[in-house]
Amino acid sequence: MLLNRIVGYNDVPTIPSNGIQAFLDERNKTMNDLAPLVSNSSMKYGNKTGDVTSSLKYYAMAQCTPDLTSDDCNQCLSNGISQLQTRIGTWVLLPSCNVRFDLTVMNETATTIHEGKRKNTAKVIIAIVIPVVVISAVILALGICYKIKKSKKYNTLHARSASQDFAMIESLQYDVATLQLATNNFSDENKVGEGGFGGVYKGIMPDGQEIAVKRLSKGSYQGEEEFKNEVLLVAKLQHRNLVRLLGFCLNWRGDDSSVRIRCQ
Repeated sequence: MLLNRIVGYNDVPTIPSNGIQAFLDERNKTMNDLAPLVSNSSMKYGNKTGDVTSSLKYYAMAQCTPDLTSDDCNQCLSNGISQLQTRIGTWVLLPSCNVRFDLTVMNETATTIHEGKRKNTAKVIIAIVIPVVVISAVILALGICYKIKKSKKYNTLHARSASQDFAMIESLQYDVATLQLATNNFSDENKVGEGGFGGVYKGIMPDGQEIAVKRLSKGSYQGEEEFKNEVLLVAKLQHRNLVRLLGFCLNWRGDDSSVRIRCQ
């Protein structure tokens, strides 16, 4: 069985004689407060620093072997604390625990290294996070700008296309008088056929061009915009088997207001 051992003393710096009792009281209080904290910790280790005077600092340390229960650890530490000498610094080493109270911080270098590592780690994290955030923000901004630009371009093209379509529609429109003259006022002699949506008439334009005119009846139930869209679609179709669309006419006079006239 290992015997209790006192393995070190420290008498420098000295404390004035009138301050020794205050020093011992502070030491005992600190160690007694530290013992239960260490006993209940998972690592069975703890340390604490504080001020003895305005110019002196103390270092307190307590440790148990990890296999001890909280009660056994606390009992071992209490035994070690009771054996601390009336010295400036003492370290008591027992078989299952050890305690130390000194004015010299033993792990100052280790603490400095640990803090240095934490600072370096923080710097590395900052160095990684900031560029990632900046790059992500730039990519997001570029994406938004691209989407806005694309939307504006689409709207411009759509408006331009609609304007061009409207111009095409206007250029294809004939007045009813011209068609009446070409078809002899849609006489039966000029009628060449009858479909579900109205009759088809042959005619000759003033320049001598032969045309066929399809006159839509009231029963077609087709609105003006629908009719114009249909005319625009047919006008854009180019095929050798399709009769080329020359134009159209909207007649809104009298009871014949629902009649639509196309010529091709």
